[in-house]
Amino acid sequence: MKRLVQLLLSTALMSFCAATQAAIHCEGLVTYALLYSDGTVLVVGAWRGDATYLCNTSGTWGGIPPEICLSWYALASKAAADSKVFAVYYNTDSYTCANLPTYSFSLVPTYAGVKRQ
Repeated sequence: MKRLVQLLLSTALMSFCAATQAAIHCEGLVTYALLYSDGTVLVVGAWRGDATYLCNTSGTWGGIPPEICLSWYALASKAAADSKVFAVYYNTDSYTCANLPTYSFSLVPTYAGVKRQ
């Protein structure tokens, strides 16, 4: 439990520090929240209309540990099931939400969340 709290605080701190960098915030309804047998988590969001790699539940990917990835998958699944807005934040100004790289070329998100419409 202590480890999970540390991970959540670290993620929040990274998000706060990243706020001064150029970034994009993508949000919309999720058509699919997919969890593959190898741990890959993909979402198909309205902002892109194609599969975006979020993370991997089997191991750390892009600094995102499996525990956080499982939480993001739960958020994306809940957003898809309840027709809620799912949001993803990226530290980049090289792309827009509509032209983000997809599948294995996806960028590493800084955070993911669900919001009320």
